Amino acid sequence: MCAAGLFVLAALLGAAAPDGASLVAHGNSHGILPCAACHGADLKGNAATGAGRLIGNPASQTRASLRRIAGDASRGNYAMHDIARSMTPAERRAIAAYLATLR
Repeated sequence: MCAAGLFVLAALLGAAAPDGASLVAHGNSHGILPCAACHGADLKGNAATGAGRLIGNPASQTRASLRRIAGDASRGNYAMHDIARSMTPAERRAIAAYLATLR
């Protein structure tokens, strides 16, 4: 393996885990919007947009919902489908874990 390949591999292995709190609050540059944009400032949902409650659900439920929405646009709105599809598995885990801690 060339030196450049070793450098890239080392960078990938040393990459920090995604920060769920930051992703929820600020989104990121590859398609995740701040959750409050649709789900309300308190993340308790927004009936007007059909955005459900995010806080207090078990992390496993949130991860399953994100996987389902990412895989099938008809199960959520198209904006959320695109957002969920842009998330890496690690980002889904981090977001779900963080949201599960909120009450």
